Amino acid sequence: MEKPFGKTLWKNPLEKPFGKTLWKNPLEKPFGKTLWKNPLEKPFGKTLWKNPLEKPFGKTLWKNPLEKPFGKTLWKNPLEKPFGKTLWKNPLEKPFGKTLWKNPLEKPFGKTLWKNPLEKPFGKTLWKNPLEKPFGKTLWKNPLEKPFGKTLWKNPLEKPFGKTLWKNQGQILPLLIDLTNFLAMNG
Repeated sequence: MEKPFGKTLWKNPLEKPFGKTLWKNPLEKPFGKTLWKNPLEKPFGKTLWKNPLEKPFGKTLWKNPLEKPFGKTLWKNPLEKPFGKTLWKNPLEKPFGKTLWKNPLEKPFGKTLWKNPLEKPFGKTLWKNPLEKPFGKTLWKNPLEKPFGKTLWKNPLEKPFGKTLWKNQGQILPLLIDLTNFLAMNG
């Protein structure tokens, strides 16, 4: 019973029921071209792994059957990386995208980090108060300071529009008086 078919010799009729390689246990290599030690270790493919649940498919090794249900990267917790190619520590940390953050509310979308879920609902810059920057790309300190435009100012009445800074709404009055006089003289 040593050699029911093929061109190689083996010592036990159960050692090599088919193929061209030798192995020690009839359950060790039911098919394929590589050797492994446990019949559940490598049910298919060309790589070795230690637990039958470790690598049901794919080309990489991992330690827990829940660690890598798909893809080509390793991670330590089944909730850590349900998809994508990066690692993160909490299943709520990165539901999508390519960057890491620490709080599930910190970065619901986009590519930048921020510290408070209200800080940056959209856009690409950071700010400290949810009312500080409802839109745009610049920072300011008071929600009334810059409702629009591209410059900073210190008082909500100082610069309701335009691109320059001034310090007090009273500074506008002389300009308005001069403008009124000019229009009266030339009107």
